[in-house]
Amino acid sequence: MEYSDLIEDGRSVSCIIHTDNLYDMNLLRRIILSELETYAIDYVVFHINKTARFDEELALRFGLLVIDHSQYIHSDIKHSLHVKGPCMVTTDHIKTIPFSHTTPIIYLNKFEELCLDFYIQEGKGYEHMKWKPVGLCSFTKMEKNFLLTFKSIDMMAPKEIIEKAIEKMDYMRDKAEKETDIFFKMT
Repeated sequence: MEYSDLIEDGRSVSCIIHTDNLYDMNLLRRIILSELETYAIDYVVFHINKTARFDEELALRFGLLVIDHSQYIHSDIKHSLHVKGPCMVTTDHIKTIPFSHTTPIIYLNKFEELCLDFYIQEGKGYEHMKWKPVGLCSFTKMEKNFLLTFKSIDMMAPKEIIEKAIEKMDYMRDKAEKETDIFFKMT
């Protein structure tokens, strides 16, 4: 499967997919939404939380931070954060991870303190939305092709998203054909 005319308009990305098969397009859309492997903060261990927020609420906020995959090199090291108020805690306070955007996490008032460790894991969108590389993904039928449109969250480059999804789709199709051949040879 091939694509062309990749157009980026802010965070909205579109391209033409050269196929007339509706099933292939739906498979490609589903792969983009749920099968691409990305990185996100997965485990958070709180040592000190003197804020008004619950640990679970803060852990969710950390998990949804968008890591820039073009600059991140995966390792199983522990990352740490220790901040005392008054200040706005943002992704700029975490120097060991390249984030796509400067994102506010929590405002600490005077005498509030936050000390935690966290780990980054690889995952897929079907496990949790923090691993989805796009916000929305849809397609529209054109004369002989399809127009694929998605909202980028800047986790991965749009070209990388499309190429990895097509590669994954080809791999899944080849695997299914081999399994079908083996099944029919056995019967």
